[in-house]
Amino acid sequence: SDVASFDGSSSLVYRLSVRQTLPAMEVISLKFKTLTNSGTLLHAEGQRDHSLTLVLEKGRLLLYHQQG
Repeated sequence: SDVASFDGSSSLVYRLSVRQTLPAMEVISLKFKTLTNSGTLLHAEGQRDHSLTLVLEKGRLLLYHQQG
């Protein structure tokens, strides 16, 4: 496994592979360790305005999913 550290203003970009076969599926496993109880942990955007955002808000984990 790899470890990445962020200072609050940095980010990591992961581009999904383009596949011709459907359904396309990517599996990503993440572990988070934070110094604060609020912030965006993950934001992903797909085609046709699909997005997925994982937010830590006052210690609560919130998942937002938007379909275009």
